[in-house]
Amino acid sequence: MANRYTLLLVLLFGLAGCTQSDLKPGTADATGTPGQMLSLTEMLNCVAANDTLNPAQVKRRQTELEQTLSSNPIAGRFRLACLFGRSSASDAELIRARQLLEALQREPTLEPEQLKLLTLLQRNLLLTQRLRQQLRETREYRDKIEQLKGLEEELEPSTVEQETTP
Repeated sequence: MANRYTLLLVLLFGLAGCTQSDLKPGTADATGTPGQMLSLTEMLNCVAANDTLNPAQVKRRQTELEQTLSSNPIAGRFRLACLFGRSSASDAELIRARQLLEALQREPTLEPEQLKLLTLLQRNLLLTQRLRQQLRETREYRDKIEQLKGLEEELEPSTVEQETTP
């Protein structure tokens, strides 16, 4: 799992030029509105934080995040996307994570580095879904091959018997 995030971090820092948002949560930007998105460091920590959670912890964390969503909707949606996008997530959770990230990308208050991270996360989730689909198909093909081998083995003795009987 660490390799997954290491690659993501390397790509992000390459794209973002190793910069970090100066706007911290709860502070005011130039227009005087409270900053609602996490800094890049907080975003990256959020991405890596959910992989060690067991199912009960995931459910509890989801409930907590959904209850606090109204106090900081942008950061809350990102945290939910991170939770749903963990490596042990179901396909439905990955889809929900991608939908949350897609909606976040339309937020006008995000900085370019944050948008790049959202894009990378979305791409990572899409590739994870495609990989899982390929693995399922591979398993199905392997099972079919094993079934055909079994049929072949069943047919071979009777074929040998028919050929030897005059």
